[in-house]
Amino acid sequence: MALRHEITLLPEIKTIEWEGQQVDTVVSQFTAYGDGRVLEVARDFFAQADDGSVWYFGEDVENYVDGVLDNTDGTWLAGKDGPPGMIAPADPQVGDVYRPENIPGFVFEEVTVRSITETVDGPQGPISGAMLVEELLMDGVVEDKIFAPGYGEFMAQVVSEDELVTVSIGVPLDAVGGPVPAEVDQLATAGADLFVAAGAADWAAVTALLDSLNTAWASYRETGVPPLTADGMDVALEALAAAAGGEDAPATQQAANDLAYVGNDLRLRHEEPAAVDVDRMDIVARQIMVDAAADDEAFVLGDVRHLDALWARTFQNVDGSAASSIEGQLADLRVAAESGDYPAAIAAAEALRQALDGS
Repeated sequence: MALRHEITLLPEIKTIEWEGQQVDTVVSQFTAYGDGRVLEVARDFFAQADDGSVWYFGEDVENYVDGVLDNTDGTWLAGKDGPPGMIAPADPQVGDVYRPENIPGFVFEEVTVRSITETVDGPQGPISGAMLVEELLMDGVVEDKIFAPGYGEFMAQVVSEDELVTVSIGVPLDAVGGPVPAEVDQLATAGADLFVAAGAADWAAVTALLDSLNTAWASYRETGVPPLTADGMDVALEALAAAAGGEDAPATQQAANDLAYVGNDLRLRHEEPAAVDVDRMDIVARQIMVDAAADDEAFVLGDVRHLDALWARTFQNVDGSAASSIEGQLADLRVAAESGDYPAAIAAAEALRQALDGS
């Protein structure tokens, strides 16, 4: 399974009562995907103490199976379920042991610092001064993690489960500024034209677009692209070529969406994340049209949750009237998806795309 994690600081503060005090915490959204489908959406709550250490005040967790909320395992809140836990010492040293989650039988993580002098391969080159830790989970699983300056959690590996996740791109650290290059704009936006052309079985147009995308990618890649993001674009273009070569419309539309998602990762280097997320919502709306046409209930429901997660990151940056229109279309889309009315879901997805275009 291809794993993807997105971690975003949300534009909100959550106040939590602990030992008679009101503690303001920042809210970080964690979204996990498997093969492009939502597996988990969590909201994590953090606060920094006066001594510089960072404390974990809980999380709201939603775990999904086949697009449907399966459970909320892992949810907890400091002051209600137990104490907050230290998640980052102010001055970590080898041998330090701390517990970000410490409610045995409910949630538990114990971290041991193994090294504070690691050097890792980052998106823009070597990063020194990284910290390697070993994390013992409540079920006995051991996870190795690396925290890198400027990135925070940089790598997580569970050897026993052959699972590895590492940073592909992180902003603002990997931002290069300046206007979005024409090649990146093409790689990020051509998916919409490919989607239409494939749906109309206009394979000449698809081929022409694919040729221009390959040219754009060859040019932009020479500027120095983060390796994992570059690998993702290579895979996306290969999948698109295979689907288009077989004149397979649904597969081509799927590949066009996958390519657009990676293209928007490249946009993050040049543009504010909120603007990129609005365009990601358009990609997911197109994905709903593919999945609804295939009568795929699980994927349609998962797509809707994906949209909700993106909107939570974006809504405060959208003007009031446009935001109201988008929220109305999202509501219609939820109703259609949950009732299994796929023609209505397709219509609502198209209406959402129009609302996003007006934002």
